[in-house]
Amino acid sequence: MDTESKTRQAKATGRDIILAIVDNMQEALEPLLYSTLAPSRFDVYLHENDYERVKGILERIRGESKQALDARLEQMNKKPLFGADPIKIEPAQGDWAIRIFKSEEEDFEPGDIMVDSALTTAVTPEFGVGAKTQRVVTVRSRGESRRIKTYQEEAAAAEPRFAKFSYKGRDGQRHESFMTKKDVLVGRGGENVPCDIELVSIEDVSRSHFYLRFDEEKGREFWIQDVSKFGTAVNGKKLEKGQWTLLPSKAVIRLAEKVDLEFEAL
Repeated sequence: MDTESKTRQAKATGRDIILAIVDNMQEALEPLLYSTLAPSRFDVYLHENDYERVKGILERIRGESKQALDARLEQMNKKPLFGADPIKIEPAQGDWAIRIFKSEEEDFEPGDIMVDSALTTAVTPEFGVGAKTQRVVTVRSRGESRRIKTYQEEAAAAEPRFAKFSYKGRDGQRHESFMTKKDVLVGRGGENVPCDIELVSIEDVSRSHFYLRFDEEKGREFWIQDVSKFGTAVNGKKLEKGQWTLLPSKAVIRLAEKVDLEFEAL
């Protein structure tokens, strides 16, 4: 086969991208004594040709990547036939976060997939240890993945957590997310609809569903504003669209009359 034919055939399919993310997760596991942590955040880079070809289904690829990561963890966490119970493997920071970009590297070839994952360890101030982020970079090319780089980043400061959300996703799994900024947009999100907190949920939940604001000056108050198509309710009371409403420190936020989001101030 000539070089031109090889170039013409080389491409990164959606399946290849999903497998590359799962391969990276397995390469980047961090074993502890009673558990093993998996990276939660993945940045994926594609050749320009591949990115343009799949950009219309990026949201679907991200969704199925999260399903594949959950399925692989479930498989790895199953009790073996012989020996002791396995050490539980779990995402280091709750929900999976996956971003897909067009690579700007000149030597990046069609079909190549680079995955850069991040696993952040917690701050332990009593021992004078700040947060550290372990980065593992893998490249999948022609059906095989290989690790090309591992390095650590020192976090400048601990990420604040103002509130916690938990809910049952459309995949049947429990998901947990944290409010780490004082103003956030919550919803299903999408490539052209960036949300601060992206929910793994049904289509009735809007891509931009509600805004949440933390007002420290007024006594650590939380305010919510509905901007969705099918509505938002707090503890059974429907919100008026576009109006800011004081949110209790612990509440059930119902989205589109179908999905319950458990909110708790921290």
